[in-house]
Amino acid sequence: MNKSDLFSFLVLVVLYLMQGTILTIFTATMPMILNEMGYSISQLSYLNFTSYPFALKIFFAPFLDAYYNKKFGQRKSYIVPMNYIAGIAFVLSSFVIADWMKSGHIILLAALGFFLVFVIALQDIATDAWGIKIMSKEKLSYVSLSQAIGMQLSFIFANTAYIQLNFNEQTFFYYFGIFMIAFNVIVHFFIDEYGFNQEKKQQEIQEEQEQEQQELIAQQDNKVNNQGQGVENKKKKKKDIKVIIQTMKGFYFNEYLRTLIFLVMIQNVGIGPLMSTFTLKIQKAGITKKQLSMSQFYQFPIKFLMNFLVAKYFKNSLKVSHVILISMLGLQVIQFSFYQAQTYSLFQDIQYVQIGILVFIQLFESLVITSLIQTRTTFYSSIATKGYEGIYITMLTSFQNLSRKWVVSSFQFFDDYLNINYSVPILWVFQLFYIYYSEKEFKQMDKLDKKKWCLIETMESKQANEDKKSQ
Repeated sequence: MNKSDLFSFLVLVVLYLMQGTILTIFTATMPMILNEMGYSISQLSYLNFTSYPFALKIFFAPFLDAYYNKKFGQRKSYIVPMNYIAGIAFVLSSFVIADWMKSGHIILLAALGFFLVFVIALQDIATDAWGIKIMSKEKLSYVSLSQAIGMQLSFIFANTAYIQLNFNEQTFFYYFGIFMIAFNVIVHFFIDEYGFNQEKKQQEIQEEQEQEQQELIAQQDNKVNNQGQGVENKKKKKKDIKVIIQTMKGFYFNEYLRTLIFLVMIQNVGIGPLMSTFTLKIQKAGITKKQLSMSQFYQFPIKFLMNFLVAKYFKNSLKVSHVILISMLGLQVIQFSFYQAQTYSLFQDIQYVQIGILVFIQLFESLVITSLIQTRTTFYSSIATKGYEGIYITMLTSFQNLSRKWVVSSFQFFDDYLNINYSVPILWVFQLFYIYYSEKEFKQMDKLDKKKWCLIETMESKQANEDKKSQ
């Protein structure tokens, strides 16, 4: 890796670390701390809503691609302002965050978290695209690696270190906000839109100039046909957004996509009560937040290896992902058994056994979720409509994320009214019915021709049917 790619890689790691820190604080660390302070799981459910902007990025991503300050740069137009806003918000909130946590102002904490996550979700969209621009073509694979490393480091920093070292909330929020602002000043004034890759910058500028010259020549050669071209160019961005919105409608018009999205959205219902509350439940049953954070810290080296193996060996098949759903039910049995053991204090005097079992459960869960995401994402890539791959994959992965979030939020919210000893076994029966029904559907989908998944063809046939009706 040359120097320009190395510096670009490090910049991306820090940007993803800042994103991950904000997410970890509000979705993992803060619930652990408040749970130990005695707040109910239903009260803590509001903090789950803070992560929703990340799952809904698809709905505002087109606007970031279409509207930006050309002089400032397409990606830096959002990275820099969003980081300033998040940094300043962290500094200001540092003066009240400790009081809000002690006083149990969960709604205010959730509102603050939602705002900050929304801001970094915008930054994330721009950062993903910026990474492709500032890294050389030979090193584009390092963009996803920078994200993985940044997110993993953020968890160590904002959860493990935060809890093990007993960070003061005010101090942490204040100095992290200062760090965000200081790093953003470097990005703002010392790193341009093309990062450190000046060769790529000159190449893209030259390509843009050549394209402008070709358009100018075409306009001069055909003035009549190009009347009003200037007005059309000004409206191009708005048209691009309309095209994207029209494309998104294809997800409704295509019957196979409708079925796939429905199955994805309900895939976690049968395992929802335990999946959404397991960490908080075992904490109330005696596992401390320090034990939880350390058990997760021990997993990081194995998780890196696990991600590599899953990416290499798991196939792009819905049938494979169906096997993973069965594994998720097996995971639930292990989790439920461990929770019952904790409830009756079976491992209270042998903490190393507690931690060992907990690490195994969390690694099993990580393997299942990573495998499901990998197989589904690869399948989505294989069926994506040509020319619309980005929006196709992003839309389906957004539904994938939402399928977990809405279940977690719902079951946590109603936790005070549910008896886990009864609700878990009952919903396992529902999950078995889901596995039986979805197996047939997934087998059929695996055999479908790629054309059956096409967005454009579906919309055109829909439009043709509407035209026939109107005639």
